[in-house]
Amino acid sequence: MSLTIRLSLLAGVLFYAFFVYYFLKKENLSLKYSLLWIFFIIVMLIMIAFPQLVEFVGQIIGIKTPVNTVFVMVTFFILLILLSLTSIISRQTMRIRKLAQTIAIMEEQLRKLEKSK
Repeated sequence: MSLTIRLSLLAGVLFYAFFVYYFLKKENLSLKYSLLWIFFIIVMLIMIAFPQLVEFVGQIIGIKTPVNTVFVMVTFFILLILLSLTSIISRQTMRIRKLAQTIAIMEEQLRKLEKSK
């Protein structure tokens, strides 16, 4: 992997890390949900620091150039993060539906109580 590509990746990862840190500091991102993002940053920094590892992984999975290996790995992590976020959204949707149903039941009970007085 050429020095130019490594420096470009490093700049991108540092920029990305800054935004994760910024969102954590402003409490716009929960630490619980940011662990996957932080893991991704660490893996990218390892790939930049040890380009031989990228070449080795590329050879194992049959990819000829290290840049394509990085592209495949980034795509994999994006899909992993997307799956994680979809899971979180699904759980939140179920919790919101259950909460709305509970509130509706409580409101109905309150109306019945008010009518009985």
